[in-house]
Amino acid sequence: MVKLVLNRKLAKNLLYSLIVFSLAYLFGMPIGIKLNIFSQLLMVTLISTLVSFFILNPLSIYFLIFLTFISTIIVSRFFPSCMKVFIEKTTHLFSNIYYHIRDLKVIAPENRLPFWGILIILLSIYTGMIILKNRKTTFLLPLYIGGFLYYWYLYYDQAYWMMALFLFLFLILLGLERYFKEINGIKFKNNIDFEKLYNLWSKTTLKYGIIIVMLSLIIPKSSYSIHWPWLENRIESFFPGIINLRSTNTQSKKYIKAGLFDFSKTGFQKESSRLGGPVVLDNTLVMTIYGEGPFYLRGNIKHMYTGYSWVKVQNIKESFKLGEDFSKIPLEIKKRYFNSTSIKITYESFASQTLFSPYKGYIVNFEDNAHNIEVDYDGELFFPPGVYSKESYKLEVLTPLNYNSLIDLGIDEKRENLPNLSLYLQIPEDKITAETVELVKEIVKDKETDLEKALALEDYLRNNYNYNLEVKEVPINQEFIHHFLFESKEGYCTYFATALAIMLRIEGIPTRYVEGYLAHESIDKGIYQVKNSHAHAWVEAFIEPIGWMTLDPTPAYPPIDRTNTSPAIETETMERLPEDFDVLDKSLWVNLEISRGEINGDLKESKIQNNTSKNRWYKHIKNLPTILMSLILFAMTMKLITRYLKIKIKNARVKKLPNKERVIYLYDEIVRLAGLMGCSQESGETHYEYANRLHYNYNLFTAEKDIREITGIFVRNKYGNFPTTNEDVIELERYKDTIAARIKRHIGIKDYYYGIYFKRN
Repeated sequence: MVKLVLNRKLAKNLLYSLIVFSLAYLFGMPIGIKLNIFSQLLMVTLISTLVSFFILNPLSIYFLIFLTFISTIIVSRFFPSCMKVFIEKTTHLFSNIYYHIRDLKVIAPENRLPFWGILIILLSIYTGMIILKNRKTTFLLPLYIGGFLYYWYLYYDQAYWMMALFLFLFLILLGLERYFKEINGIKFKNNIDFEKLYNLWSKTTLKYGIIIVMLSLIIPKSSYSIHWPWLENRIESFFPGIINLRSTNTQSKKYIKAGLFDFSKTGFQKESSRLGGPVVLDNTLVMTIYGEGPFYLRGNIKHMYTGYSWVKVQNIKESFKLGEDFSKIPLEIKKRYFNSTSIKITYESFASQTLFSPYKGYIVNFEDNAHNIEVDYDGELFFPPGVYSKESYKLEVLTPLNYNSLIDLGIDEKRENLPNLSLYLQIPEDKITAETVELVKEIVKDKETDLEKALALEDYLRNNYNYNLEVKEVPINQEFIHHFLFESKEGYCTYFATALAIMLRIEGIPTRYVEGYLAHESIDKGIYQVKNSHAHAWVEAFIEPIGWMTLDPTPAYPPIDRTNTSPAIETETMERLPEDFDVLDKSLWVNLEISRGEINGDLKESKIQNNTSKNRWYKHIKNLPTILMSLILFAMTMKLITRYLKIKIKNARVKKLPNKERVIYLYDEIVRLAGLMGCSQESGETHYEYANRLHYNYNLFTAEKDIREITGIFVRNKYGNFPTTNEDVIELERYKDTIAARIKRHIGIKDYYYGIYFKRN
């Protein structure tokens, strides 16, 4: 029987750790955990085992807090610099987590593993309280099944297999609990070989669990579900957007006709005819990109600004065959000023006639060779038949050399040679305010070249305005740029790009307002996933003497380094980045927003001020861990003392009660002691049934008188009309003391006193 109990504990602990792993593995995917699956399994097992120890030995938490308290005092006293570093890192971690939850900010690389560890601890506590404390196993289903479905709808296909693993483990866990519930109900166990029965049960449960899960996995599935328009419309009217969840059918040729890209459909703009307003992020997977990124994927170029929106001026498109070079750039110019790269784009839950491409795509290849592509004079690409879900095309792209290299090679592009120049310099002069013009003149007053002016304006927007998706609607009577620059001073990409495009035009620099996607989420080396939440707007400016250049004034992303020559930039960047910095890693981008003013001057003074403020801040909170630990220890100590005094006072009062009430109280105490063994009286169970169950399952409850005789004394005195004798009281007191001593030895002193003083009802 002892061996059977050990097998049960081992099986439950193993199931517990694997169940936690099934969901914890998915937690790590969007965070960006780089450990392989075996390292993740090892980490989850270690953390869940540690959590299970504290769940099963709750009094040890008290000693852990006490040791932490003492350690905090010692470290604060003798190693203050270490405590300062610890506080700063901890504050940074929880601040990062807070803004990740509130604003969907990315988790910094140094915080990914600790954040994942915190999630594992929370998941282990919830799971352990159910499995290890013998709560209803079905309580696992809402969290786990909900979690698997959530990640699956976010296009993490691993959720499908993790859910299969969970269901397999869940079936085994259900069988295990049912088995032990049945054998606990058997009254006469002397002639039963429980070890043989347990082995038979375990083999049967494993076989049926494997068969059930395997059948569910191998049943044929198809992405082409039954199409019932009336029912789908009814469902959509009650639950908007539910039809499109994890569905690519709606973007296939069977159901829709592809149209041109519309930025307002991404969630970043409520109306195509009016800029601004709050954003509702849409995580629908749009496309997968294969190539060395990140990429600014052009989808729509607009030319004329009205004061509250951008308007596209339609222009003549030329038709080219697939595989044909449509750049019209001589070969020697390509070799001199450009590098050529290849990328592949696969549309996911998306369909469009627009072919997304970085600037200067020049060859397109597509499986459908029966049609031509169309190209306008801004280099926008169109495929009239449309590209649908799961269809791909390949692009050859010309990437210009960096600014200094182009200057050294003698490039000399002039804006007066630009076709439709007036279109790129258009300004609604009756809408743009004098304050906006004066601000532009002030920012560029000491700048001479187009590049210096462009970078100065880009820097100004990055360093003086906040990125925020939850902005209010722009008042109807206010011009969009003026409202952004002088009143709200916050917004997202359309705000920053619109402001920069017009500010450059005020200085006579031609610009194009570009809408599309920014592919910067690398899921593997050279593979990027693009979602609607990655929709973006930026500016292309004609900078003499090199031609069109991409500018991005939105502070949520790093400025584009076009020179690669400034030692100050290289030095400062190396000081800010970790040794394993990956430029493709989006979570590091927000840390790269280094203003050129800071690089070129006043950097030392800024650092001194930052250090001073940090030291002042540290002085205020350096004792915070000690204070918190002291409060927790004080609260737990007061709880222990309060419970102890309550029990002593109650016992003193009970001794003054009549014998009958004392017998009832003592029997209730015996039942509570049995509860420490995990054998509480069940609902609907009579006193004698309960006594028989204790007698046949636990030898602990057999003393000079066994539990059945003690129960007889209790029932006779509580429900009978006989007077309660002193001998009855003495018998129950003696039995209670004997059982208490035995249970203390059996479950251990820590669990015994925890049950008496902390869990006692």
